[in-house]
Amino acid sequence: YQRRVRGALVRNHEAGVALGPVGITFFVVFCGFFLNLNAVPIFFIWVPPISFVYWGVSALFYNQFHDVEFYCTNDELERLNGTCKITSGDQILTEYQYEDTNLTLNAFLLVIFFFAFHLLGYFFLDRKTRKVTKKKK
Repeated sequence: YQRRVRGALVRNHEAGVALGPVGITFFVVFCGFFLNLNAVPIFFIWVPPISFVYWGVSALFYNQFHDVEFYCTNDELERLNGTCKITSGDQILTEYQYEDTNLTLNAFLLVIFFFAFHLLGYFFLDRKTRKVTKKKK
């Protein structure tokens, strides 16, 4: 849905295609999966809350790992000197800082992002169309 906004902002298809990976990569890096949220530089702490990728990934992690138990096999215990490092999905949620995820809030915010991108795309496309029609007159 971000592509509609991007497509309405640029003049040609090639520019939109070039900007796509840049825009999405920016949000993906700061979603907490590739870069721990504690390691985000202070001047980028505003990015995760406005990243639709962050809200989607945190909901996915919470859905998959909350209240899940893991067990090590005998072979794994032998290789790990008798200790199983990860025994619950909540340990993973804590590691990625998704332990306080609220699935209802995440779903609500993703719906808001969906409509916001559509409205922004409409606004920019309408603005672009008005400029073109004024030039033709």
